[in-house]
Amino acid sequence: MHGFDSRTPRLQGARLGNTQVLTLVVIVLVAVVGVLLFVNPAPKSALDRLKDEQASSANQQPAEPKANETAPDSVSTPEPTPQAQPREPRPQEVPLRLEPAEVDYGYVLVDQTRRAEVLIHNDSDYPVTVEAIHTACPCTDAEVVPRTVAPRGTSVLTLTYTAQSFPHVAPLRSVRLQTREYPRQVTSLLIKATVGREIRLNSDRDPLITELSGELLVESFDGEPFEVLLVDGREPEFVDFDPASDTPRSSYLVRYDFTQRPDSGIPRYLHVVTNRKSDPLAEIPTRFSDNFREQLMAQPLSWLAENRMVHVTFDDDTDTITRRVKLKRTRTEAGELPVVEADIRPATGKSVIGTATDRDPTGPAAATVEVQSVEPDPRKSGDFFVDVEFTRNPDSEPGLYHGILTFIRPDGSYTELDVVTYLTDGS
Repeated sequence: MHGFDSRTPRLQGARLGNTQVLTLVVIVLVAVVGVLLFVNPAPKSALDRLKDEQASSANQQPAEPKANETAPDSVSTPEPTPQAQPREPRPQEVPLRLEPAEVDYGYVLVDQTRRAEVLIHNDSDYPVTVEAIHTACPCTDAEVVPRTVAPRGTSVLTLTYTAQSFPHVAPLRSVRLQTREYPRQVTSLLIKATVGREIRLNSDRDPLITELSGELLVESFDGEPFEVLLVDGREPEFVDFDPASDTPRSSYLVRYDFTQRPDSGIPRYLHVVTNRKSDPLAEIPTRFSDNFREQLMAQPLSWLAENRMVHVTFDDDTDTITRRVKLKRTRTEAGELPVVEADIRPATGKSVIGTATDRDPTGPAAATVEVQSVEPDPRKSGDFFVDVEFTRNPDSEPGLYHGILTFIRPDGSYTELDVVTYLTDGS
């Protein structure tokens, strides 16, 4: 019979407790290793990363479009930020270009004003500023807006042209633009115009008369009919026209003959009088050796009339007419005194002027002349405006009168002015 051993149950309990502890330790270690592997996995190769990126892109779904929004057909790639392009180097010459390059006003009546606009293009990458505008004569005013032409930009040049009071054929004028950036260079614009009166003489022929006798074309610029009243102060002699039976025309061919003048002199201009009330006088220059030499000799020492001729027409309701004459500075003589109002006057104080062209030159003159005032030109130092008053001579017969008005100063300098006076007969 086996005896009971009281240590056996205690030993078995101890062994069971040790086994449980060991098992628990193993479980904890496995858990720790798993956590470490999850938190810090082994690094992937470049190929694996590329595969993962491709798989991720394939699994992504496009977002649902919002209400009232159209889904794009494809995924757009953002535009790259534009890079500033380097500017071209500054040009060596003025980069301004005018459009048009010239202005032609066509036929312009005396004292008529025309306007034109010219575009100024800057063909460079740099601003250009118009510092000054030079015009060839006071007949043209010019303005540029804006004065600084932006890079690759445009400004506007506005021209205001007023035909001079003395008609001339096809004048050429220029407007020159001087810039701040190119002070030694200019950009030029050519201006063309044919200036004349309402009645034109020899428009399709020689603009000068160089023969003692011949034929002269007389026509209206607007094509309206008119009547020719006098040619060089005498009754007109027509070619292929009879004023007694034919109706008035818009153009005539008339004859002239300087050899039939009573004084046998040749005027500087041949004048034609018509029934155009707004502008009854028309003239054409004559060029002969005698009268051309006379014109060259009749120059002032220091001033020259801007317009060498004045037209004065008296009707029955007009007894006094005032004309403004501009005297332009030409040169200064040593010791010359400045011009003041009292210095410029007609040669005899109150002059008698105007000799009838169709009768004895010793007959009554057309008018008396007196200087009323002298004012300096505010736009140009040295130039002056002279207001001259013409008073009709009541004893003179109707007709065309031609005379020379001489302005004289105490120092002896002088200038001459042609004055053509027409006295109507009231008809």
